[in-house]
Amino acid sequence: MKGLWRGDVLSEELRTATQNELKGNNRAGFAVDFRATYTWGDSLFGDGSVCPMISVAHHDVMGMRFADDLYSLTFFGNAAYENGTASLGGTAFTSMTYQTFGFGFQHAESESFCAWSW
Repeated sequence: MKGLWRGDVLSEELRTATQNELKGNNRAGFAVDFRATYTWGDSLFGDGSVCPMISVAHHDVMGMRFADDLYSLTFFGNAAYENGTASLGGTAFTSMTYQTFGFGFQHAESESFCAWSW
């Protein structure tokens, strides 16, 4: 993955070994979340067991699935498909990036919380 990310030249041995290890598990993805939360005060409306809190977050999610032929076409070229057909059905890609803002309450002793996000 690091070689793909950096744009390195990948050896044929590595590409072939990777293709052999996929065994139908042709999918990849990630979910990255960054959140900042702030809790203040020693009580909420006179109740010392809870404190108000706010949070902001950034979310980045990516997922994909791909056909065996798409891997072969991408990493070995189209020579194997001369006078033939590459089956690319079932290939899909999803990417979402969004931010949320939340408000809630945190229990002073257990630090558990209840929050609503938009």
